Amino acid sequence: MSRCRPLTWCLAALAALPALAQAPPPAAVAPAPPTTDQGAARVSRIQGTVILSRRNPVVGATVLLTALDPPRRIWVTSTDDRGEFKMDAVPAGSYRLEARRQDLATVVRDRIALNPPFRAVIELTMRPVEGGATPATTAAPGSDAAAGLHVTGRTVDRAGTPVPDARLKWVDAAGRRDPANLQSGEDGAFTLDGLPPGTWRLEVLGVGFLPVRVDLPVSEDTAVTAVLVKQSAGHEPLPLDLIPPEEPIPPPAAPKATAAAPAPPPPPGGTPE
Repeated sequence: MSRCRPLTWCLAALAALPALAQAPPPAAVAPAPPTTDQGAARVSRIQGTVILSRRNPVVGATVLLTALDPPRRIWVTSTDDRGEFKMDAVPAGSYRLEARRQDLATVVRDRIALNPPFRAVIELTMRPVEGGATPATTAAPGSDAAAGLHVTGRTVDRAGTPVPDARLKWVDAAGRRDPANLQSGEDGAFTLDGLPPGTWRLEVLGVGFLPVRVDLPVSEDTAVTAVLVKQSAGHEPLPLDLIPPEEPIPPPAAPKATAAAPAPPPPPGGTPE
């Protein structure tokens, strides 16, 4: 009886072949999606130092970073007591970097390519200006009749934490328009609508932070990020920082109208002839 078992198994296998041929093929397995988030923004950091010489850092210089590719984006910050600056969350692209201070010649580094995840580390060397004057900034193109521009932005510290209640003052470099004053909100955001095209002197002041002052040519809608730096205990302010802020002078009050004085009574005995 045991000799018949292999023959029985073979016959059973042959009988099952037609059923296997009619069975549907197994479903194809879709490839797993990539683990990297390709929609996430590619951002990195630009950092560096501003110096006069190897052991002489420039403290309180304004560092301006401008995107050369649209949309128009600007970052502004100050150098700390070691002459260092840092700007985080900067998207990939090509940038123009400038260092400015009142008594020093402006230094420009053009066409800086930022390719995340790599960061850009830059060293800028400044030189004194004869007479201590800063060269004039070229005005931005644009017509006075053009529609007002839309400016948005944020005030943050180096860690990216919002700096609320920072004061921002926009002054027309040509002196043809009234200044615009605003304050950042609890999230550090601010908005300015209807800004005419031209060169505007932006001043950003936050309690306990180094001031930021920079001339910005504005010819289109612009996003500005002001990265504020904490003041060190031994910080010595520039002469410009010692000037008290201008306060608007209210117009003189109109004089109050006085009632007409009554006529004097006639003398006794009637009216003299």
